[in-house]
Amino acid sequence: CTNISTLGDTSFIISTTNGGVNWNIQYTAPNVFFNSLFAINSSIVYVGGYDGDNNIYMLLKTTNSGINWVNKNPPSVPFDLFFLNQDSGWYCDNFLGPDVRTTTDGGTTWQLRNNGLTDNINRLFFLNYSTGWTGSRYLKKTTNAGLNWVQIYDFTTAEIYSLHFLN
Repeated sequence: CTNISTLGDTSFIISTTNGGVNWNIQYTAPNVFFNSLFAINSSIVYVGGYDGDNNIYMLLKTTNSGINWVNKNPPSVPFDLFFLNQDSGWYCDNFLGPDVRTTTDGGTTWQLRNNGLTDNINRLFFLNYSTGWTGSRYLKKTTNAGLNWVQIYDFTTAEIYSLHFLN
């Protein structure tokens, strides 16, 4: 299990191996703001954020349970993450407008997938590589891996900050 905690101007990636009784700091990042986390399994974890001091977008990845972390240098801020496996995943940047991206090589390269999106995206959820949803003021769906997004609902005065579908 991996968790994110932000205290003051320093962010930490912490983990537990005993159900939360004890926590261990795995990564410390001064002046970094972590926004998102997605664990594939106990070894492979992605964490998204932004280094405010150096103006660096961050997508940290570990493949060895947090012993080492590598920044995959994404093209924008990973505000929310969703991965299907260790290679195929998505993120949205809530700060740059309609910015949704996908990778099939574990975060090394990213393709922009925003056709049909009109506003900042808060959350993502995918059932498989083809079918997914974005949440903001609008609920939008794709059935072709994000090549096109279709509006399902307009919440008018509310915003979506959590998404999950069973089918």
